[in-house]
Amino acid sequence: MDLLRTLYLIKEFLLSGIQKFPLIIGTTTLGLACATANVGYVLLFVSLALIVPLAVLFFNGLLTPVFTTVLDFLIKLLPGDFGPIDWTPKNSAAVCRAAGSVSGGAFPTYYMAILFFVFGFTFWNGLAIYKYESDQDDNDDKVKARKAHAVIGMIASLALLLIFFFVRIMSGCEHWLGIIFGMSFFGLAIGIFEFFRFCGLIRLVDLYGIGSRLLTTSATQDTAKVCFPVGDAPAPAKTKVQTVVTKKTLTDALGSFSGKT
Repeated sequence: MDLLRTLYLIKEFLLSGIQKFPLIIGTTTLGLACATANVGYVLLFVSLALIVPLAVLFFNGLLTPVFTTVLDFLIKLLPGDFGPIDWTPKNSAAVCRAAGSVSGGAFPTYYMAILFFVFGFTFWNGLAIYKYESDQDDNDDKVKARKAHAVIGMIASLALLLIFFFVRIMSGCEHWLGIIFGMSFFGLAIGIFEFFRFCGLIRLVDLYGIGSRLLTTSATQDTAKVCFPVGDAPAPAKTKVQTVVTKKTLTDALGSFSGKT
């Protein structure tokens, strides 16, 4: 009985974590951004706290009403009695609203938008690191280790995405239209990452910490460096010492010459 109770508690704990995924991933990203000062985590947190909510508001406030109205109108034009489309999700319970849905349905929900955005960002991050062009002088073992690390990250991202997606669908909190619109946030994550990669900032936005360890050939060359005085730099100390010694020597010589005369 104790074993069954333990398994039940573990299941409830995991399901509770999945249901509160947006809140958990947001606070975790904020903690990592503050603790590591990693630009990638800062960018991800800003996206989760600002860009994704604004995009969800755009979908639900403008795009979705227009789309549903047009779709209902087209269905009425079809022959036969198809009836109006039910735009409410199967489950409108409090657990759905707490996990990012809006009462009466949202297309997409904040949960679905966050889900596709986060794992889209991490997947594309791994793919970009995997495809990173190596210099000819790079160590083959290090290149293989980097690519293996990136592949593991991509596989883990897709696996977690499928697990969270399946559990969310089974809960009945999502409508098929919200799922379709939510998938577009995978593309939004790719677009944001590609923007920074195009600007040459892939080493800064890399969440895996691989990009920061990548050095170009020029950065590893041991070039000689020589320092020269610039501008009105003061004369070296030894020049002044030499001048004093010369005056003293001249004075002694003159005194010696006067004594002899």
